[in-house]
Formats: sequence, structure tokens, C-alpha cells
Amino acid sequence: MRDTISELHVTKHATLRCQQRGIRREDLAALIFYADIEVPAGDRAILIQVSKARARQLNLGDGLARMGAILSDDGAIVTVARIHNNRRGRAWRRGRN
Repeated sequence: MRDTISELHVTKHATLRCQQRGIRREDLAALIFYADIEVPAGDRAILIQVSKARARQLNLGDGLARMGAILSDDGAIVTVARIHNNRRGRAWRRGRN
């Protein structure tokens, strides 16, 4: 991965989602730098996330472990979200009822 957030291409959509979800650029940079989970997200994109164990080991807190980003095949950050792990597995929140 890249060393700094300034080297990354963050789409307008991802920037908007960061603002809506209260995710700071520093948090996004830490997510990109420390991510140790990569899951295929379709259309050659990947979901990246920091595991709870790694977040604890690096003393980063659980907040970073509950955050995920979708990266396109060219490395651009497409969107970011809070990840909810439940008994059915990893899930994006599907909006409010």
C-alpha cells in the first residue's frame, strides 16, 4: 500500500462518505496503511479492513477495526463505511428503517 493519504486518489463519493460518517483523513490513512484484511468486493475491487487483533496490537482502538474502504483495481478509494460484524458475517449497514 501507499505511505501517505496524499498519494492516494480519493473519489468525490468517498470524500462525501467520509464527511457523512465522521471519518477523518487521518483515520482513512491509518486504515490504508495498516489494513491486513482484503476481501474481493466485486468488479475487481477489494474491501480492506484492519483486524481487531491488529488494531489492538498497534494500540489503534476498535474504531479503526470497524471501518472499511473499497479500493478499485487502479487503487482509488471508491467509498468508505462502518463495518458491522454480526452472526451472519461482515455487512455494510443498509440504511435506516
